[in-house]
Amino acid sequence: MAFKWIVYHCSNAEFILKIDDDVFVDLNQLFYHLLGKFGDRPSNLLACFLVQQPKVARSYRNKWRVSFKEYSNYYYPNYCSGWISIMSFDVVQDLYTLHRNRSFLWIDDVFVTGILAEELAIKHYDLNKMIYGEENEFLIESWLQQDSLSIPPMFYLDHQKPRIKKIWTKTKQYYRVILNFTID
Repeated sequence: MAFKWIVYHCSNAEFILKIDDDVFVDLNQLFYHLLGKFGDRPSNLLACFLVQQPKVARSYRNKWRVSFKEYSNYYYPNYCSGWISIMSFDVVQDLYTLHRNRSFLWIDDVFVTGILAEELAIKHYDLNKMIYGEENEFLIESWLQQDSLSIPPMFYLDHQKPRIKKIWTKTKQYYRVILNFTID
């Protein structure tokens, strides 16, 4: 578990960001958003794309099937979709400590950011409204086509690497021209 490494090697980290490789993140925007919302040393922070009121899959045809023996409830607690989560160090430490004394559920997102987080009374901060994805692809295409520079998306989930590269290129241009700030 990466949490063990974080607990032993990153105790001074303000935020821990876990992200998949098909997600674009404007770290500058994210950092300032988190600072404005939670301050410079947040505690009890678990921010993510929140899956709410998720029903447990019981069908034998479903690859996410979980038996009643594995998990007896009909619904999981709200949990973070695995492609992005941001945590304060204390949350990582608490989740790591608690997981060692619990029976593991093989769906790790549900287990760690749902079941364990619920047991620790950690409230999720939902990032859904800040995330662009395939359902609002037209907004990203429109932003990419504009000649004028406007603020980039904070997050974008897409399995098309060329588009993420285009978003990154325009984001760098935005910071260089508008804010006189260079990022690579």
